[in-house]
Amino acid sequence: MMKSQRWTLWTVLAVLTLGLAGCRPEGVASCRMTLAQMSAHTAFAVLRCQRRFSIFRHAIEKAGLAYTLAMPGDYTIFAPTNAAFNRVPYATLQKLAQRRNRQALRNLLWYHITLFRLTPAMARQAPNQIMGNQGKARIVSNGKTFLSIDKAKIVGRPIITRNAVIYPIDGVLFPAVPEPAPAPTPISKTSHSGTMRR
Repeated sequence: MMKSQRWTLWTVLAVLTLGLAGCRPEGVASCRMTLAQMSAHTAFAVLRCQRRFSIFRHAIEKAGLAYTLAMPGDYTIFAPTNAAFNRVPYATLQKLAQRRNRQALRNLLWYHITLFRLTPAMARQAPNQIMGNQGKARIVSNGKTFLSIDKAKIVGRPIITRNAVIYPIDGVLFPAVPEPAPAPTPISKTSHSGTMRR
């Protein structure tokens, strides 16, 4: 499947209705903000203004998480770029885009977010961090900056916003599927009969 078709799946509606090139969230006159200016706006407002995150941002809207990331809080967001989404099989994206799989999409997105500001020093001391969906992600840090999360690499400078820190990553993170609990071993009648007393 061509990359342009993958782009279309998530973003054509957003492009038509919001005009990504000229978005003006929270009264911002232009989406061309400096890093210093981004610190005055919420994570969602900044994601809206960064074209490289347009697929991730549209997925956040589709999952109903936009309001959360526009409210006061303290988050760390590992944001896949559009190039990262283009490496995901089309069938997987198509499945996540279906309304009946909204909860699965929410679970995937929360796996990219922590509910606190995670510092590189914290990740170095405890690489396995609890994400927003309660899954554990392995985050590699050198103590000064993040290097990777699971199999995705950090590919840009951190973006400090009013309610979060955003780290661009080159892959979409898929939470591990928990293994089913083993079925209980049935107790045979012969084992019972051997312990019964008359």
